[in-house]
Amino acid sequence: YSGSISGNPEVKGDLEAAAKNLVDDLGSDDEAEIIKFGSKVKVMQEFPSDKALLRKAITTDPIFDKWTALYDAVWQGINDVDDPTKTLNARKAVVLLSDGKDIGPNDQPLSQNTIDDVIEDAQNNGISGIPIFSIGLGNLDTNPLEEMADETGGIFYESTESDNLDTIYEQIADLLFTDQYVIKYES
Repeated sequence: YSGSISGNPEVKGDLEAAAKNLVDDLGSDDEAEIIKFGSKVKVMQEFPSDKALLRKAITTDPIFDKWTALYDAVWQGINDVDDPTKTLNARKAVVLLSDGKDIGPNDQPLSQNTIDDVIEDAQNNGISGIPIFSIGLGNLDTNPLEEMADETGGIFYESTESDNLDTIYEQIADLLFTDQYVIKYES
């Protein structure tokens, strides 16, 4: 919700509609957390399974300036997903939408955490790590978004237009909620 999102009503509307559809795809036992970020990171709604609370959090607007604390936001998401007091389900993931830029005044990084901190944290938490599904939108720096996804077992998606977001979120929902298999092997 830095300037690139909050400053464009069409993009913001497409993002919120797609996120609401992802919430609608949650199963009855699934939980999600809504985090918005700009110059600060704000948890809008912690892990309920109540879809109405999640939908409300999606449309609640925090006030941020134009800067982006990208890595701090992803780090917050990873640590919240892995906190056993906040979530009950075994399947854990972070879904991120960004232009891939962690930027503050004078084009300096804004986050306290680095991309290496985020990747290491994702790899070392959860049962087998926490995948980051990153979605790039806008004037992109794809490198960090691809690296976070590749290094954590997630997938990087590039959306050339915000009206593609609904399709991308639907693909992520299928991966997370539908197309899962358990394979056992005995030697």
